[in-house]
Amino acid sequence: GLADDGVPLVMRLFDPQRTQHYLFYGQDDRVLATLAEPILFSMAAQQWGPEHWQFLILSEQSTEWQVAASPFCKGVISPHSRDGDEVIPAMAGLMEQRSFGRHRGPQYILLLHDLGRYWKRLGEDARYDLIPLLQRGHEFGIHVVATLRYAHYRTLPEKVRTLFGQKVYGYADNEHLPNAPAFRDLTNMLFYELTPYQAWVRSGGEWMRYTAPRLG
Repeated sequence: GLADDGVPLVMRLFDPQRTQHYLFYGQDDRVLATLAEPILFSMAAQQWGPEHWQFLILSEQSTEWQVAASPFCKGVISPHSRDGDEVIPAMAGLMEQRSFGRHRGPQYILLLHDLGRYWKRLGEDARYDLIPLLQRGHEFGIHVVATLRYAHYRTLPEKVRTLFGQKVYGYADNEHLPNAPAFRDLTNMLFYELTPYQAWVRSGGEWMRYTAPRLG
């Protein structure tokens, strides 16, 4: 997808000093998936094979993912299953192994979709391990992308929200926007100047409107 100035939204995954974990905000599941899935689709379209890149999606089964059949997809796992509760601790454990040079393998993107819907249901280990994963995971080839409804803004602890270095603000009507200082300047921009395929992102100190590609 492209911003209004023609520059694409880029994740610099090969540069640990510049890469950042992404947090996408949006009104509902459809808006969130529309904004986040192109990142996975773009990764699968690159010249590098699954031995270099893989992604894992933690998502409720009600969301359909076009990229689920990709050879790059390690799985789409329900957060309400036993396996779902172990995804974040497993990635944190992999990070720890890599920090000691004990494990080689592909880089991973972990997509935590609609995180606010199941944050409080996640086990204590999963909620605890997400913090070090956000702090150091990118140094060891583990990159986190999360999507969060505006209505769940306060469900996710502030400490977790602030560890996402890049935030993307998708469409919402005024009824779904939280009454929080972080969104007061964005209210009109989010409602009147966006479609469900667009979002605002901060770049070079300025707000840029980003348009996600339509897949399929």
